[in-house]
Amino acid sequence: QYDLSVPVIKGSNAVTILGIRNKYAVEQSRCIRCGKCIDACPMKLVPVLMYKYLQSGNVEEMKAQNLMDCIECGCCAYNCPAGVPLVLAFRTAKHLIREDAAKARAKAEAKAEAIRIKGIIDGTSVTIKATIGKNGNLFGSITNKEISEQLAKQNINVDKKKIVLDKTIKTLGTYKVVCKLYPEVVANLTVVVTE
Repeated sequence: QYDLSVPVIKGSNAVTILGIRNKYAVEQSRCIRCGKCIDACPMKLVPVLMYKYLQSGNVEEMKAQNLMDCIECGCCAYNCPAGVPLVLAFRTAKHLIREDAAKARAKAEAKAEAIRIKGIIDGTSVTIKATIGKNGNLFGSITNKEISEQLAKQNINVDKKKIVLDKTIKTLGTYKVVCKLYPEVVANLTVVVTE
């Protein structure tokens, strides 16, 4: 490897550190599309396309080429007349695929949690006691922070930034408040302001 983008792990044999006088740059080899890597692959994969999609950053196409089935034996790199570091490239590609899968899993879990909380919040009401003045208006107003704190007392944790107030609540009464839990998941909460 010619840069520090790959960490030192248990399987690393050695680390060579070059001084300033020994500094040199190695230009990345380019694939000449000869197809020798295809013939050499014991898993019957197509390393030419896998490498092409890695260069373009197309994770879906890397998955479609079954890149995760690569056993990293090195036959493709050994037979490559251009000297393309294919095994290193495929390790990087596998890391990208795993990262993409982890992001997708985290998104799905966040959406499922938002749907679960929506089921709890819909139909729930929160009562907030406030002090009013002589003219019937509240001293101050009811904020999304107060609503979030009241929900927390009912063991419903919603970030105050997800609670959207269409208008400022400055009088007693019943209000419908929207909770944007996830881009497609919106819950409706009833807020009752009493004296």
